[in-house]
Amino acid sequence: MREMTALRPAWRRAHERYGRTTVGLNGQAPELWASFSASFLAGELPSVPPHETAALTLRFLCDDIKAMYSEAAQADNAPPSSRQIDAWFWSETIAGRLLIALRSMALQSENNALKTVGGRFFVPTPYLPSA
Repeated sequence: MREMTALRPAWRRAHERYGRTTVGLNGQAPELWASFSASFLAGELPSVPPHETAALTLRFLCDDIKAMYSEAAQADNAPPSSRQIDAWFWSETIAGRLLIALRSMALQSENNALKTVGGRFFVPTPYLPSA
């Protein structure tokens, strides 16, 4: 995903600025996230050790994507508010649309664990698509 690749330098600057990151729960390098997400959208249910289920792995991937974008938004100058970050992420980024698509896929899955995490953790209620 070009957008995420372009965002990585800002994310690294944020890591240097604050001396920490919350990215890393899913157990994969960011370079693998796009293809891993695509596998779910194609109907596969991959998992990554140490996570036991595909649902948990995907939940952590979504958390990592949101964290990376949030941290990158805070890399330079005065950090924006959480509302500004959310509005930008969910309204203006391809990653926000990806998470909405992953939620939709999860809710249509026959896998109950995936339905649960997709419905509860991928997209905050204010940013759910209108029916």
